[in-house]
Amino acid sequence: MYYFAYSKARVGIGENGNSVGGLLSILLNFGTNLRNLCKTRESIAQVCRDLDINRVQFNRYMSGHSFPKPNVLDRICEYFDVDGRIYLELLNDVQINLLKSGGSIRHVLPASSYLVSGAEYMDRGGNLSVSQDEIPNGIHRIWRLAFRDEEKATNTLVRMSNENNVRVLRGLDPIYGYSSGSQISNRKTREYRGIVTGATDGYALTYISPQPSNTMGFSFFGKAYFCDNMLSGYTVLGRNEYSGRRRMSRSILEFLPQNTKSILDAGRMSNQLSDIDTLPSIIHDYLTLPLA
Repeated sequence: MYYFAYSKARVGIGENGNSVGGLLSILLNFGTNLRNLCKTRESIAQVCRDLDINRVQFNRYMSGHSFPKPNVLDRICEYFDVDGRIYLELLNDVQINLLKSGGSIRHVLPASSYLVSGAEYMDRGGNLSVSQDEIPNGIHRIWRLAFRDEEKATNTLVRMSNENNVRVLRGLDPIYGYSSGSQISNRKTREYRGIVTGATDGYALTYISPQPSNTMGFSFFGKAYFCDNMLSGYTVLGRNEYSGRRRMSRSILEFLPQNTKSILDAGRMSNQLSDIDTLPSIIHDYLTLPLA
């Protein structure tokens, strides 16, 4: 279990919390800014009436427990004459006083980060949430063929959790194939984080390992269980082509029994490459099917 101790102080990807990994900070910043912006108006009740936003939902915005959809955010920014990037950093007293006097701060705030802009654009496509009824929180195992050795298979563990209505994941790459002193062998460089989103007929896991190479990975799993607690799909690694190495493999997402013994046993197994023929039969038969 110590492999996957989860810090609620940081969410998503990025160790320093400056990109999607700073989702919790973004929510709190936006809530604080919204409370201060309301002080430039007659009352919060009046703001809700003017914006045609339910007071209960508006309170969730101010408390940092929810974030508005892009069209609602546009309405809020237009109403207060601020830039949509108020979720990136806190307003200062000079900016608040400028707004109270009827000024605008649309040109004052810094440009939005690349990843935050991308996440906002994705959200315009509809409801991407994944409930625990579909994929439970807890420790999961991803089986796939190895990327570094075409004759081997591997499995990794990920922890999924729910933070501020966003499904997030966190895991560690196994250390096989590296010496104890290599750069990638330490915990910081092995860690990856990401998000879980819904798709038309399945679930998408997008994650990044920021150190040392900013490697992006993507897995897709269908909605139909093909065996008890297993979903089938595929995994792709975002990198160039190398001789003798894979970039894509069929994959299986397995929800493990949530007890210490099962998780520790799976954790020990994830630190080594396996001969493909030694895999459990149901895993072997699916992973070795030709890719469509």
